[in-house]
Amino acid sequence: MGVIVYLSLFFAGARCTNPSTDRSNFTIRGQAQGTTYQVSYYADQPVIERRSIDSIVAVIDSSMSLYKPYSRINLFNDGTAKAFVLDPHFRAVMAKSFEIYHQSEGVFDVTVAPLVQLWGFGPTPQANLPTPDDVRHALSCVGMDKIRLCGYTLVKEELCVRIDLNGIAQGYTVDVIADFMERRGIRHYVVELGGELRVQGPKPDGSPLRIGIERPAKHGEGGLMQ
Repeated sequence: MGVIVYLSLFFAGARCTNPSTDRSNFTIRGQAQGTTYQVSYYADQPVIERRSIDSIVAVIDSSMSLYKPYSRINLFNDGTAKAFVLDPHFRAVMAKSFEIYHQSEGVFDVTVAPLVQLWGFGPTPQANLPTPDDVRHALSCVGMDKIRLCGYTLVKEELCVRIDLNGIAQGYTVDVIADFMERRGIRHYVVELGGELRVQGPKPDGSPLRIGIERPAKHGEGGLMQ
């Protein structure tokens, strides 16, 4: 498992007036995708409501969350059909996943779902550690060479293939939220969800948007990187 990185955004309160530009900082916080999110932006007046952010996340969850029984990804994973039609969010993430898979020479692979579940990191709790035979069986169903993306259709070459998009879906969600904000005319913002970030700055007065990254301490001492 990698080190968990916690991020704190350097904004003072939910609304802070910026005298130099007469713009205010607005912050929206909530819970989504098994974690938390925070959206902070500068504007003359509030232009985004929390329910708008929650609605965006809900639509993406209904597409790619392994923890929603009705999601499109679970229908793909549990179905017996070799060809499955994707929605636009699902299709966009799969297209990027194939791109990163090729760029990383197979290191990034969204078909690792059987292994993720086997080791107890999936949606179903595991009581015991897997045996070598369990691992070998799971590996026989892993590999993005076993799936093909044809337009909006995802094709399984082998029915046992299962996909897990948790390594990319949160970053994609951040991009969707940020794009929504930009369409609303917001040009100075920070969007954070589960440690995934997108920043558009600087602040209206020209000063930088600063992100604090909390890291594990060395020799028992606390630390904060900027």
